[in-house]
Parts: sequence; C-alpha cells; structure tokens
Amino acid sequence: MDSSRLKCLHTEDNDYKSYALNPKQFLKTFSVKDINSFIFKEKHLLIVTSKSIISPRELNIQNIEKIKSFVEENFPEKLNLESEHQKALKNESEMYISKLLLVLPLILAFIFIYFFGNNGRNHLVTYTSIAVTIFCYIFLIIKIKRKK
Repeated sequence: MDSSRLKCLHTEDNDYKSYALNPKQFLKTFSVKDINSFIFKEKHLLIVTSKSIISPRELNIQNIEKIKSFVEENFPEKLNLESEHQKALKNESEMYISKLLLVLPLILAFIFIYFFGNNGRNHLVTYTSIAVTIFCYIFLIIKIKRKK
C-alpha cells in the first residue's frame, strides 16, 4: 500500500476453489480515492469502496497492525466510518435479495409443475404456473422501476 493505491488479494463472490488453485490471479489494485472507509475489527480488515466491501485475504495480525498505523497516519478521515460500512452492507444485501427474487419464481414454478402438473402432463396447471411466473416477473419489474 502506498498513498495512491492499495494492492490486496480479494476474492469476489467468495470463489475459494479458484483462490486455492491460483491465489495470485486475485491480486487486485484499488485507488485510494475510490476507498470510502477502512474498518478494523479485531483480527479483520474490511475496506469499503463505492462499489463493494473488500475483505483482503492472507493477512495476519502484524500485517493488519501495519496497515492500521499507515491508515492512521495518512488517511485518518477514512478510518472506521461505520455509516459507510452500513450503507455498503445495505447495498450488498439488496443485491443478493434481487438475485434471489430473480431466481425464486422460476424454482417455485418448476416445483409446482413437477408435483402438481404431473411433470408437465397436466397442461392447465403447467400453463397456469408459467403465466403466474411471468406475471410475477412483470410485477417485479414494475416495482423496481417505481423504486428508482
């Protein structure tokens, strides 16, 4: 880390299998201007950017202490800003909920067709469940557009 950029090992979407095979491919560089806050909690370091929360890997306590002293010297205004952390957590949880809401109607429709539609042989139940799924997606799209 220097005063303009930060390099760390960071796995997106917790891709630990690829990380175990080749950790150097997860070496990411972040500009310090893009970092909103550094959160130090016991043995962990969280870095809040405008896009996501970064949890660097392969850091021991001595490394975290060195980073903490560097941040305290050079960026005291970015140290432990809980409001930024809470906003980033809220954005991240909304993203995961939206992903779940995109997949959940399909899963429910497939289960409904399999059990109640006799695996697609009962056409009325099959077409009804497909129509309900389509209406559910239309409702979600309208709801998302109103929110923005």
